[in-house]
Amino acid sequence: DSAFTLRPCSLVTHSGRSSLQALETQQRNKIVLASRGKMGLHLQNKTLKFLIIVFTCTIFSVLLHQVYDDPLMKVSGKTQSIVITSGFFPPVAFTALATTFGIIGLIFLGIQKSLWGSKLRKGMVFGLAMGGVWIIGMTEAHVLFSLSLFGEIYAGIADSSGILVMSLLLGKNLADDTLEEKVIPKTTYLAITIIAVMYIMVRYLSYSVLNIESSYATQPLATFLWTLVMGSWIGIMYTLIGMNIYQKNPLKHALLFGGLVFGLQWIIFNLFALLFIVVPVRDLLFRSVFDTFAIILGVYFFSMFQRRYVKQTLQ
Repeated sequence: DSAFTLRPCSLVTHSGRSSLQALETQQRNKIVLASRGKMGLHLQNKTLKFLIIVFTCTIFSVLLHQVYDDPLMKVSGKTQSIVITSGFFPPVAFTALATTFGIIGLIFLGIQKSLWGSKLRKGMVFGLAMGGVWIIGMTEAHVLFSLSLFGEIYAGIADSSGILVMSLLLGKNLADDTLEEKVIPKTTYLAITIIAVMYIMVRYLSYSVLNIESSYATQPLATFLWTLVMGSWIGIMYTLIGMNIYQKNPLKHALLFGGLVFGLQWIIFNLFALLFIVVPVRDLLFRSVFDTFAIILGVYFFSMFQRRYVKQTLQ
């Protein structure tokens, strides 16, 4: 009799456990689904913030451009692009600028964890570094086509202002604080020097061998000064936002900064000329790709030197 009475109890207990496990599984699934829902909603909010910031800063930059016309709109001896002659310049230029700002914004978010400081400091340093490239880059048109220096500097300021404001807003809303500064040996000036020298060497190779459009024969001093200033600023840009990007491997480090952070936006920057004048795409691509190659080489050589310098310092 006792055995008979124990069997139903054991069956009830087993059934109860199965029900309890089923309930626990359901609760876990609900928690996982809720967590995924929150993550999805959080990602949607971040994406929406990103798009609003990029769109707003593009409008801001475009409004600044209305104050003073870009001299590239009318270049003596150059045919205007079909984008201008067809009357589609405003919407095409806006779309191109918004896309470019979006790419630069993604670059910032991709490397912001490697930058030091508060959210706003990260955005400010990145915006100033990237904006400087655009201002100096714009002035090459003055050397090439004898356009108004003030006009090209202003065009650069209009774009770089949008980049700076966008970087600040992205930093404040989507970046992280990184307040523990990494101790890096003071080799800043060497980095700037190596990158600038490499940039000058490859640029003059492009001028003389690849025959990219330049004024190095007719305006040798102006061409050299522009090349020196541009190469030096890219070196400064590297010391500001590039030194901590994937330091484990010198080649990957150089490819990420030279090819992604600098190179991607630099190719887009040069291709903007197609919106204004008729110019061979080959010339723009050679100019951009070989500039990028120069920076990759410069960063790689510096990175290799720095690794040896660190080893000697620690010994």
